[in-house]
Amino acid sequence: MPGAVHTGRWIEQIIDSGWNVHIFSPSPECDLSIHDSIPNEARLHLVVKQRRSRIKQTGIPYPFKKGDRFRLATTKLFEKLTSRAERLAALIMEIKPDIVHSLQMQGPSYLTLRAKEIIESRGKKFPKWIYSSWGSDIYLFSSDKEHAEKIRNVLRATDFLISDCQRDVDLAREYCFKGELLGIYPTGGGFEVEKQQRLTSGPTGSRKIIAVKGIMRSENVGRATVALDALDQCARELEGYHIRPNLKL
Repeated sequence: MPGAVHTGRWIEQIIDSGWNVHIFSPSPECDLSIHDSIPNEARLHLVVKQRRSRIKQTGIPYPFKKGDRFRLATTKLFEKLTSRAERLAALIMEIKPDIVHSLQMQGPSYLTLRAKEIIESRGKKFPKWIYSSWGSDIYLFSSDKEHAEKIRNVLRATDFLISDCQRDVDLAREYCFKGELLGIYPTGGGFEVEKQQRLTSGPTGSRKIIAVKGIMRSENVGRATVALDALDQCARELEGYHIRPNLKL
């Protein structure tokens, strides 16, 4: 998930501890964005490189600074020739990592499981695997029959779990996870407490900014529609406030 701030924050915590960090994007769409928080020392493996990013990359050179639609089309065309799971499996067999860490279930972990199956079908051993549960990974998607089976398959194959709440630890156990819990932490690994305190200084009643956060996922969840509906219903009471959306719809 190279476009996620959580990815950058996790890497920031270990990059100075002697680890070589490789990032493999889970989909063509995720190839398009690289979050500013990702350290330069990490290496991102793409189908087509991003010229506008300063992070180390492998992939096909791309001559233009812009033109993401064409870059996405090129990536999807290349994926018809070789699957993403095959490329991930080949990368893992090449660099032989000590740990594979999949951030989020839908997409990254499903992809990791397919790569694991490919590697093991060739008589090779798969590295230790950490899965980090993000938000609605298990709680929401396990209610869908197709997703529920995929979730079980991933959790059966995972060696270690990191979750952002006890609820999802219990659900993971219910859905066949038999490995070791590494801890319950915020999705991004934590916060810079001093910086957070500066942002929230002053009494609550004096603040006039309302931030609305939403994300886009292929399953049409997480679009902040409940928050937007609530703001619409109490619009008269919000005179003098500033609404600052951070939405990718």
